Amino acid sequence: MLDLGAVPYLPPGVLLESTPEQSYLYDSESHSYALLDNEAAIAIVLLCDGARSIGTIDEEVSRLFRGGCREQIQQDVLATIDLLMRESFLRLAAVDAQDS
Repeated sequence: MLDLGAVPYLPPGVLLESTPEQSYLYDSESHSYALLDNEAAIAIVLLCDGARSIGTIDEEVSRLFRGGCREQIQQDVLATIDLLMRESFLRLAAVDAQDS
């Protein structure tokens, strides 16, 4: 399971592209793409900016889609991020461990 404190971002070479018909992530190195098939997926990707944690992204997506079930939205956020990470369209920022 993903850590809600983890911070996802688009790696270099991965671009969010849109046409009037669809939005998708394009990896310019591997020439692969991932179709973003709904507004929630697009919102999640836009929030994966390397500054927001997964927990913060979840909260912001929940605010955008207030009519949805809170638990379902969190499951969707986690599933979307997990899938895009497995397909190498997202990475998690390294967190510096500080010695006590």
